Amino acid sequence: LQLVDAFASLRADALKIMRDATLSLNEWLAVSGPEEASAPGAAPRKLLELLKPLDAAAPRLHCCYRLSGAADVRVRFLFALAAAISVARGSTSMPPPLPGVLERLRSRFFVLRAPYGDILSCW
Repeated sequence: LQLVDAFASLRADALKIMRDATLSLNEWLAVSGPEEASAPGAAPRKLLELLKPLDAAAPRLHCCYRLSGAADVRVRFLFALAAAISVARGSTSMPPPLPGVLERLRSRFFVLRAPYGDILSCW
C-alpha cells in the first residue's frame, strides 16, 4: 500500500511539474520572438531560468510522466518543451549552460529507441 501511495504521489508531482512548465514555457514563447533589440540575450537567459528546475526534475519526471494518465497534459508539455528547444537553438546569444540543458532535455524526452531515434523535429 505504501508503494502505491508513493507512486500516486510521484504521478501527482509529475502532473504539477508538467502543468507549471507548460504554462511557463508558453508564456516565454509568447514574448520571445526574434532577439529583442532592447535586451539582447534576455530571452535565452530567461529560458535557462525556466529550464534549470525542469532539467533537475527530468529523471524523476521522465520515469512517471507516461504513467500519469493525463495524455493531454503530457502532449501540451512536450509540445511547449519542443517549441522552446527549437526557438532556443535559433538564438545567437545563448548563455554557456543553456546548450547543455537543451541537449539533456532533448535526449531525455525526444530521443527514442531504434528505429525511431531523435523525434524532436516531428514536434
